[in-house]
Amino acid sequence: IVIIFRVIKKHISKINLSYCLGTIIGAIIMFSNGAYGNVINNQDGYRSVSQGNIIFNSIQTYIKTLSKYLFLENHFLNIFVGFICLYLIYKYFEKIKNDNLLKKSAVVCISIFICCVLSLEFYTLCINNFNLSDFYIKALFSVIYTFYWIFIFVLLFIVIFDKKVKIKLIFYLISIALIAGPLLVVNPIGPRCFFPTYILFVLFGIELFNYAFIDKINCVRNVIFIKYFIIIFILIYLLIYGFSFLVETHRNIYIKNNLDKTDLVLPKVPFVEYMWNPNPAGKTFTDRFKLFYGIEENANVIFKPYEKQ
Repeated sequence: IVIIFRVIKKHISKINLSYCLGTIIGAIIMFSNGAYGNVINNQDGYRSVSQGNIIFNSIQTYIKTLSKYLFLENHFLNIFVGFICLYLIYKYFEKIKNDNLLKKSAVVCISIFICCVLSLEFYTLCINNFNLSDFYIKALFSVIYTFYWIFIFVLLFIVIFDKKVKIKLIFYLISIALIAGPLLVVNPIGPRCFFPTYILFVLFGIELFNYAFIDKINCVRNVIFIKYFIIIFILIYLLIYGFSFLVETHRNIYIKNNLDKTDLVLPKVPFVEYMWNPNPAGKTFTDRFKLFYGIEENANVIFKPYEKQ
């Protein structure tokens, strides 16, 4: 960014330079931690770097994990972006009558491919969810959705006429690839590793939507709608976490008053899909739970659905 700013604006921004130096210093401090050396040398015990045939291992990781979190489970995003792209293709043919034949052919092929993927998405959501536990089916889907986003990337160069918007959209997609790239050689990886890519995907979708429809909608009415939409979601989350907090508070009080018991029957915290392991299962996490709350090591801990006392 500093270099681009220097080329375009002919001077170096103090803010950009300060941020750049901050990230470099932060990276030096972070990677000076010995844990990262242990990861590289595969001595960490939890995290590791791929050994042996790195290319083959990276392909397997991409098919089994990366494609799943980047593309295969983002149905709404795939459909949302796909329909906007089809609309932009329609506007392209409406606006450009005598464009290059090669460009027109490419756009037609991409539009057909997008329609096929959208049909696949609706089939998956409404009729039958494919068995993605099968490696070869997952590999096929990985290839399909990789090309889906590659074609969308190519499409940006043809149907987006605003240079600033085009640069933003290209920047988002390239950033997603750069952020996800290192995950090909590091294990283990889970959903939390993909949070930055989700943010960039959302920004990409919003920018594309604004470019396609900003002149077609009543902006004031749209802003009011979004405010109500956000308020509703905040209330939903308050209910989810408020009730979960209530259950956990009751559970903590019960644990504190019954530390001498050998059998502890504890209420399950609800809405587990919004939290990380609130009701531990398996020896490792149960032992950690006991250690954290000061429960006897030999005590039997059982979790059951919450009942108001």
